[in-house]
Amino acid sequence: MRYLLIDIGNSEVKAALGFSNRTNVKLLKRFSHSKSNFEKEFIKNLKQFRHLNFDSAGVSVQDFKKRTLIKKLCKKIFNISPVFVERKMVKNIKIDYSESLGIDRICNVVAAVAAYGSKNLLVIDFGTATTFTIASNKELKGGLICPGLITALKALSANAKLPKVKINKPDKLYFNDTVNNITAGGFYQTLFSVKGIMNEFRKQFKNLKIITTGGLSNYFTTELPRSVLNDMQLTLKGIKLIIER
Repeated sequence: MRYLLIDIGNSEVKAALGFSNRTNVKLLKRFSHSKSNFEKEFIKNLKQFRHLNFDSAGVSVQDFKKRTLIKKLCKKIFNISPVFVERKMVKNIKIDYSESLGIDRICNVVAAVAAYGSKNLLVIDFGTATTFTIASNKELKGGLICPGLITALKALSANAKLPKVKINKPDKLYFNDTVNNITAGGFYQTLFSVKGIMNEFRKQFKNLKIITTGGLSNYFTTELPRSVLNDMQLTLKGIKLIIER
């Protein structure tokens, strides 16, 4: 069975191809989206995969208002009706969290438990927000939500009348010009806070296995201990696992 897997985040969409009885998924497309042009961008970026003849589709989207539109677009482009991932569909983990829990965080933990099977797992997702989600004995216990790097830099520029900067991984700690001060400040603030939070979780959960994911994770994973694993397609893998069960 061929699955179309779609993860719709706050600022970007990821689409992948998955197969029954296979763990890995193949990323097809990753693109930014805006509220005003979401429909146009969705069609433009995904219609090139019509020839893949998907049997089913699974979608993770937090904005329930988009569901009707996404259903219409999947029918139009691929002639399939998507399955929207919901909390009640999850079977292999328990969830100790309010109903406000993001669908992407559920997908991440489902995939992490299936792939790594550790007693204690911490998933760090570097996106619009940097989220920390802890699972112990196959139970999602909670976590933290922090501003993501892009979000922090935009807020700094908007509120402090400082220059807008592009995300970049600095080659040293400090600089003597404002643009590089902002670039390094955003990067190291995120990195050092992540390291600090990781250490606190390690104190509370023994033999903690840590997995990073998200569009910005490549900037940070190489700066973290070698024991920290990176899985860029974790959310998409979780979508497939949930809709298969």
